[in-house]
Amino acid sequence: MSAIHRILILARRVLQQLLADRRTLALVLVVPIVVLTVAGILLRLEPEAVGIAVVLDDVGTDLPVGSGSINLGERLTTNLSGLNDKLDIQVMSAAEAHDKMDDG
Repeated sequence: MSAIHRILILARRVLQQLLADRRTLALVLVVPIVVLTVAGILLRLEPEAVGIAVVLDDVGTDLPVGSGSINLGERLTTNLSGLNDKLDIQVMSAAEAHDKMDDG
C-alpha cells in the first residue's frame, strides 16, 4: 500500500469522525461565522466621545535655572484635549471625582 493511499484513508476517517460529531462541526463552522459577524459589526460602529476626568493635584514646581514654573498636570490635560475631538477631558477635584463615581 502506498503512502498516499494511507494518507487518503486516514483523511477519510478523520472527516467521517468530524461529520459524526455535531458539536465539533458546530465549533468548526458556526463559531467562526458568529465571531466574524460580531467583529464586523463592532468595527463599523462610530466611536462616541470618551469622557476622561483628571484629578489635578499637581501644583507645579519652580524651575531651578531661570524664572518660571512648570505644571506637568496642566500640560498633560492641554495636550490630551488637543489630541482628538472624541476625548472629553474634565479637570476636577478629588471630591468631585468621588461624587461622580458614586453617581455612576
